[in-house]
Amino acid sequence: MSRLVKRKKYGQVFVTFLTCALLCSHCTQSNCRIPQDTLPPLYTIHGEEMNETFLANRYRIQGSIPFFRYQHNSDPVPFINELVNSFLLNEKSKWEQSVSTNLHDDGLPYDASLWIDFETHYLSKERSSIQMFFSIDLGGAHPHEYSKALNIDFTKKTIVNTKDLFLSQSDFLKSISTIARSKLPQKLQNNQSTVDREWILQGTEPILDNYQNVCITPNGLLVTFDPYQVASYGDGLQSIEIPFSDLRNIIAFKPNPSAGLSYPSTSQITCPSVSRTIVPSSCVVKM
Repeated sequence: MSRLVKRKKYGQVFVTFLTCALLCSHCTQSNCRIPQDTLPPLYTIHGEEMNETFLANRYRIQGSIPFFRYQHNSDPVPFINELVNSFLLNEKSKWEQSVSTNLHDDGLPYDASLWIDFETHYLSKERSSIQMFFSIDLGGAHPHEYSKALNIDFTKKTIVNTKDLFLSQSDFLKSISTIARSKLPQKLQNNQSTVDREWILQGTEPILDNYQNVCITPNGLLVTFDPYQVASYGDGLQSIEIPFSDLRNIIAFKPNPSAGLSYPSTSQITCPSVSRTIVPSSCVVKM
């Protein structure tokens, strides 16, 4: 084989390699390789009633928690329900610690309660996203109320943290902080709430502690701020939804627009009514 022919072949190989590299680079930048979730889901989410009392019924945990069943035969899904129970056990332990440090020693009756509720935002074959609501009543002027995202990756069999929703090299905190700061003042103003820009700036700083409550929706991500984080207790929980179109360069997967509440659950349960500012008025599960 002549040197000229060899050079041409080497040149063709080099051009092919360079073209592939450029295409891969472009694909990465435009998130071509980010997988999209699929349907139908393998599981359904049901509401399971919770009613636990201890210390002569003076302390109570009540409400509804998510319980996963297989779609085809309605059997429980042990590995997912164990993840849910582990998540809730941590919250229950914190409440029990609050109770133990606030016990009255004057012999008077004292009731403390923990209300738990949830809302399903997303369910696909690969993952689910549930928002958990907690209301702790220790007998004060008002309950301590907060919410937490419970995102589960079925393929990895694990609970997903906020940072795991994004590409590892992306500056996702800066991106969602910028969006939150631009949307929150207008939302508070529309709700006739007081807009304290310093409060908002502090509560939306691009640090992970401020963004532990991020749920997946069919159209993007729902970022939630608890009372006192960006506004007063009376203003309640504040949420903003960031569409996927604003996240395409940083999110690690693509939500399925049809992975909403379109797959019915055969189980419905209604929690006892209670005055709560951030928890839904009922916890009827509607899938």
